[in-house]
Amino acid sequence: MTPVFERLRGALTRSVGASIIVLAAIGSLPSVRALPAEQKTAEAPKPAAPPPPVAISARGYRDAGTEVSNLLVILTTSAAASADIESISKTLPDISEKLDRQLARNDKEPGSRA
Repeated sequence: MTPVFERLRGALTRSVGASIIVLAAIGSLPSVRALPAEQKTAEAPKPAAPPPPVAISARGYRDAGTEVSNLLVILTTSAAASADIESISKTLPDISEKLDRQLARNDKEPGSRA
């Protein structure tokens, strides 16, 4: 064979091999439609109308108001300061001043302990 035919045969072999590789790659891709199929949109069902509000009588409002008032009284009385809390809040400033004096004395005299 002549060198020209040898070159053509080599080029043809390479192109056939490349074509096979390309076709195998394309074949392994998932199938995708170019145009989406016509989709029928299902009409969303309309939500049911909410039930009418329950009528609350004036007595219901009065009872609820009384209940809230009673709960507020319970909360405020339980949150009120007890005798122990009052005692602590009165003595706390004196104790704090005493601790401050001891700390200042310890700072001046590094070897002393309170």
